[in-house]
Order: sequence, then structure tokens, then C-alpha cells
Amino acid sequence: MIQLLALALILAGSPAWGQGEQAADGRQDLELCPPPAEMTDEQTVGWILVEQLGTWQRTELVTVMIPGEVSAMSQRDLELLSTFGAVCGAMARYANTEGPGTAEVLEVTFASWLDALGFFSAQLTEDAERVLLTSAAFRAGGALHVHSGRHYLRVTTHDTPRQALPADQYLGARLEVRLPQRPDLPRLLAIFPQSWLSAVTVRYGPSEVLTEEPRPMTLSVTHTLGRARIVVHALQAESERDAREYYTRLLQQAMKSGRAFNITDLGEEAFAAENTDRVTMAIRQDQFVAYIADGTNREDAEAVLRLLGIAVRTSEPLPEVEVDPNYTLPPTIPFFYSRQPEEPVNAP
Repeated sequence: MIQLLALALILAGSPAWGQGEQAADGRQDLELCPPPAEMTDEQTVGWILVEQLGTWQRTELVTVMIPGEVSAMSQRDLELLSTFGAVCGAMARYANTEGPGTAEVLEVTFASWLDALGFFSAQLTEDAERVLLTSAAFRAGGALHVHSGRHYLRVTTHDTPRQALPADQYLGARLEVRLPQRPDLPRLLAIFPQSWLSAVTVRYGPSEVLTEEPRPMTLSVTHTLGRARIVVHALQAESERDAREYYTRLLQQAMKSGRAFNITDLGEEAFAAENTDRVTMAIRQDQFVAYIADGTNREDAEAVLRLLGIAVRTSEPLPEVEVDPNYTLPPTIPFFYSRQPEEPVNAP
């Protein structure tokens, strides 16, 4: 309770909380206005959930969120907050000042991009539909879900009239311009072709294949290759030793229900499996492990995993070399040459 009160006082004392800066300095409400870099995560929540969002006015701050103390969230969401390590957040209510309609906005900040992606992708349902925003966004379960960097937004509207631009998308567009600028993609995402990544094709969470502890966090990307639907799973271990352990566990699992054989010249090590109900093919490259586990034919699986293996190798950061500030280049050694006069050519 003391921690909750302290966080509430921080937000209440923030100059961005409820001051309506976009009206004060004349900025248009769709222009980028990220929070100042020196703001803390708690203060950034207040910057995002500003008092005025276009024609919508904030009427109530429901709660300052510390994971595990949000009664307005479902038990499943509370468990997901714990799984992905939520840092802070808040929930607020808004009302439309130019017509009927109310809205609830949830903002949650996570420790990393991938953690926020995990919580975001856990909201996907079979009927989820993509929504056009600058950030990754989809509509599912009667709410708009938005992911950008370390931040997750959920917008739920009530009693709003049907319009060309839905109310949740209207609010989502005005909320996302107030989010911190997105950093570069994490390397685990960057090794995939960017055209494969969308709000409804990417998931991140505990592996569904490696179910024994320790259970690694795994990225899953769904892509249509030709007429076949393929799901690629990839994980980034903390070290090559851990990666070898996860790879070995995949191999042992494949050999329990079928047979597996080594594939040469594919990553540092790779195997294909037959007559198994789980892993079709797997590869290890450096501290990355990627596998396909949905019965995809061998040719397609090998092509995709080879692509990822190359991407891992070519995306390896260059080693940092310490340069001696007192170092000087050795003197240049002069190179002398002489040109011999051309000898006359005697005519025959």
C-alpha cells in the first residue's frame, strides 16, 4: 500500500499528468509528441494518458497499477503481467465531449520490447483483425490492442455510434503519438524478413514444445509459403552453452517418437526428424535455436531455417576493439622506382 501511494504521488506531481500539453502549446493532437527522455516509466504513464485526447476528455483515473494490484483486470491478465514482468501502468476512463460514448484505456509498461510483445500477442484470438495504426494493432475480444516498444495499450469503447473511423481507433491514434519513440527491433525479431512480421502473425511466450523447466521464451512467426502455412519458432539463449542444451532437448524429444538424422552445412548443427508429432527440423546457430514443429515438408523447412541461420551470422555485432589513444602509425617507407628508357625498335 505504501508503494502504491508513493507511485500515485509521483504521477500526480508530474507536470504531464492531466495538464493537456497538446492544447497548451498549440500542437495538433496527431503530431508526434513523445515524452522527454528524462522521464521515468511512472511519469511516462501520465504523459500517455493525458487529460484531453481529441474530442475525448479523461473523467477518471481508475488505478495506478503495480502488478498484482489491479482488481479491474481478469485473473488471466494478472497472471500474464507476472509472466512477462510488467513494470508499471494505469487504467483511465474517458468520455466523448461531442456525442455519446465512453472508453477505458489500459496502459502497461514492461521491462523489454519482447515482454510487451508477449503480453500483446497473448490477447490474440482466432477472429482477431488487424487495425491500421503506425504501431502494431489488432481488434479482438471487443477491444483494440496496441503494441509499441515496451508499451501495451488497450482501448475499450462503449455506446459509441458507428462511424467510418471507429472510436477505439480514433483514440488509439492519439495515444500512440504520445508513446516513446520505438528503438530498433530486438535481434530475435530482426533475423526474420520484415514482411513476415505483423500484429497477427507474431507471438512470444514460454515454449509450447520445450515444456520441461527451464522453459525458454520463444518467438513464433506464422507465414504462408506458397500455399503452405508454416510456423517458425526461434529462441535466443543467454549463451551458446544454453542454446546447445535447448537444441539437445529438441533432438531427444524428436527421437522419442520417431527418428532423427543430422543435416550438414545447415547452421552449426541441425537435424531433421521423421514420424514425429512435434519437431520436423531444428537448427542451432550461435546462441539462437530455430525449429519448425507443424509437419512442414523438409524442403520448405530447410529453406526457411537456412534463411534464419544466415541472418543470425550476418547480424552478429562487430567486436569492440579498444584503441590506444597514444598509438601512432609507423612512418611511411618511401618506395622508389626508376623507369628504364624505352629501347628503339629496329625495323626488319
